[in-house]
Amino acid sequence: MGLPYALYRDSQQLGQLVVRFEARAWRTAPLLVPLLVFLGMLLVLAGVIVTRPAISLLAGLSAFALTLVSLGLCFVFLRLQLTYWRHDRHATLTVYRQEQRAEYRNEDVLVSFALADVVRITRYDSGSWGIYSYQVFTLRNGTELLLTCLMYSMLGPEELLPDVPRQTVRKSGACLPGDELNFPTLF
Repeated sequence: MGLPYALYRDSQQLGQLVVRFEARAWRTAPLLVPLLVFLGMLLVLAGVIVTRPAISLLAGLSAFALTLVSLGLCFVFLRLQLTYWRHDRHATLTVYRQEQRAEYRNEDVLVSFALADVVRITRYDSGSWGIYSYQVFTLRNGTELLLTCLMYSMLGPEELLPDVPRQTVRKSGACLPGDELNFPTLF
């Protein structure tokens, strides 16, 4: 019940003088949980097919295929969730609107910059999945800051920089750069 309110509250913070973006693991839950429930139902269906007394070869192969697809997709989505959480669990981006500057912190990394130093925002989107995405903020000095969708809900930090050029890249799975697991195109 509190999820819609939390999303609303997060989107309202953009009007404040100091805006802080932090990673929250639940931000992908509205889309991820129903998908995982559907995949779980496919596993149950496969179990029902297999436990029937007179199972045909076609029904057995169908159950096997449903099981592989369900487990494979569950693995992909849970892997993305854990990878994003591992990257951003200690990260914060604080934007000081009045001073027109920002600070990005992630464990022992601190980058302080003027908002005018952001020269490009590239959004990497998972295409038809629509659940996972991340943004790369490129600064004038060549520094790149990577922010995953766990850092914001409906409106992200790019909303505070309306004049910065943007680019959207569709990427299968939206794996983070350097992630050793490359996913095949499924959709």
